[in-house]
Amino acid sequence: MISNYKTLRNDDMLLKVAYEGQEFCSCVATTHKYITEDFEKNIAHIYVSKEVKDYYGFLKIVDHIINLKRRNYQIDVESFASLPFLSIEEVLRAFITRIAFFDAKLYSAKKETKKQNKVNLSLYLEDESYSKFAKKLITISENVTKTRNLQITPPNIATSEW
Repeated sequence: MISNYKTLRNDDMLLKVAYEGQEFCSCVATTHKYITEDFEKNIAHIYVSKEVKDYYGFLKIVDHIINLKRRNYQIDVESFASLPFLSIEEVLRAFITRIAFFDAKLYSAKKETKKQNKVNLSLYLEDESYSKFAKKLITISENVTKTRNLQITPPNIATSEW
C-alpha cells in the first residue's frame, strides 16, 4: 500500500518525466517509455512521446512505471503534471490508486509463495497543500482493496476447486 507521500526529498532516485516537445537533458534516450538514469545527480527521466494525448494514455505510462520496479524511485509529481490535460490532483490519483491496486494483498486459499518485491515507489511534491487530498486518496484506495478482498469467493472444498 502506498502511504509514502512526501514533501521532502529522500535518498531514492528521483523520477521525472521528459515529454516530447519539451526541453530536457540531452542525455535522455528518446525511446517511448524508456527510463534513463543519471547516478551522479540521482535523477532518472522517463521519455514519453506524443502518443500520450489523454488521461488513458497517461495511465498506461503509470502502469509501466509501477510494473517496472527496478529500484526505489521517488516520483516527481509536479513534472508529470506539465501536460495540458493533467493536473496535480489527477497525477496523484493515478499513481496512488494504481499502486494500491497492483500491490494489494488479496486472500488466496492456495499457499503460493510469491517473491516479495522490496522496491518502493514514493511520491514527491513540495507543495504541502495536497497532503490532505493524498491522504483521502490513500484511505479510499485502502477501502477499495478491502472490498476487493471481501468479494473473493473461497474455493469449494467438496469439489475439485481446492
